[in-house]
Amino acid sequence: MNKMLIVMGNHSPYPSSVANCVKPLINKLRDKGFEIDIITNRKKLQDLQKECIGGLNIYRVDDTRAISNNALRYLIQLEKNKKFNLLIKVMAVILKSLYFLKFVFFEKEQQYGGWKIDSTVKKCLELHNEKNYDVVLSISQPFKSHFIVEEFLKQIDGPIRWFVFEFDPFSYNAEVTKSESKRKSLFKDEYRIFNSCDGIFLTPELHKFYNKTPFKKFVDKMIPVPFANLEPISFEKSNVKKFPLMKDKINCFFAGRLYRDIRNPKNLLNTFSKLDSNIHLTLMTNFDESMISRYNTNEDTISLIPLQNRDTAINMMNEVNILVNIGNTVEFQVPGKIFEYMSTGKPIIHFSKLVEDPALVYLKKYPLLFVVNEWEIDERDYTEALQNFCMENKDKKLTFQDVTKALVEFSGDRVSDEFSDTLISLLEASRTYEQR
Repeated sequence: MNKMLIVMGNHSPYPSSVANCVKPLINKLRDKGFEIDIITNRKKLQDLQKECIGGLNIYRVDDTRAISNNALRYLIQLEKNKKFNLLIKVMAVILKSLYFLKFVFFEKEQQYGGWKIDSTVKKCLELHNEKNYDVVLSISQPFKSHFIVEEFLKQIDGPIRWFVFEFDPFSYNAEVTKSESKRKSLFKDEYRIFNSCDGIFLTPELHKFYNKTPFKKFVDKMIPVPFANLEPISFEKSNVKKFPLMKDKINCFFAGRLYRDIRNPKNLLNTFSKLDSNIHLTLMTNFDESMISRYNTNEDTISLIPLQNRDTAINMMNEVNILVNIGNTVEFQVPGKIFEYMSTGKPIIHFSKLVEDPALVYLKKYPLLFVVNEWEIDERDYTEALQNFCMENKDKKLTFQDVTKALVEFSGDRVSDEFSDTLISLLEASRTYEQR
């Protein structure tokens, strides 16, 4: 039996999109006999420090900054006394400033400054001394997962294989840094990690991009793996928060984070504001009304819901008529949620921002698709065609068998099988080499 340690941020109980994308891969390794422990960050005091979920042992190491911020938010929501509330808000400002100086200012990934490398490495060493792992897998985002494993391996003896999994680049990611000097520093870190590890799993889009950079030196280590979350949709009903839909209207739905640069909603909102009033768009996102109102939108056709847990989002996806996606402005990033979108069998409207949109490699195989090319939106009026698509497809839904038939090479089970078989082969080859 192979014993594996996985280090990744945001695994549970509040999984990120990356955590949702790797879940089928990890489950397949478990099904093929791997004994798996996962170390992740702990964001709330009520979260268990150790938990077994689906045969996987989860160990959570405190993310001090996140825990403090969440505790303060809870106090603000709990206490209704105005004077006490004001005191808590003042304390929050002071503590956030102190935490910024302690955990964030000098961090390479500011968002994950409170998840400390030393305490996480200590947990890795504790578990390894007990279980003697054969292989360790570090998964970004955050890239800090790789730094943790790098330091962990410096402190142990004996053979252990190290594989990394990249979903986004580090030094080439505009969300991490816009400073050229900092990018060069991060590039050295990324180069060192790639040089030290035994193999690099990554998305096909990132594999293609890296081959245009100095990282092409490591092409023999790189193993492209498509997203594996094209699988039957499931969710915990007990975790679902219900939101009412618009009666007697065609309900369209977008779920996910919006950004001013890589995923800007301007064209989406302007387009929907021109549609008939019988078509309604609901956004479950991080943007608030003040951020949305800067675009020329029709309030009668567009409404907002704050970001919710995955189960709530999946339930909404199942209940609405049509799903809406916004592509990214970078060639190496595909929104992982498009595979969950397709898994529902619902019609999809995709706003494409690039002529070479990487998401279309997958979406163009999906039978119920309408694409809005944003680069030609000033010259072409999509209103009539989009309204017709909504009217004609509002009650349509593909079976999961229909979906996998159209995208057979990207089915979650197939991708997970290929990933696990590849990893097993690499481990067996390394053992054979060591025995010579």
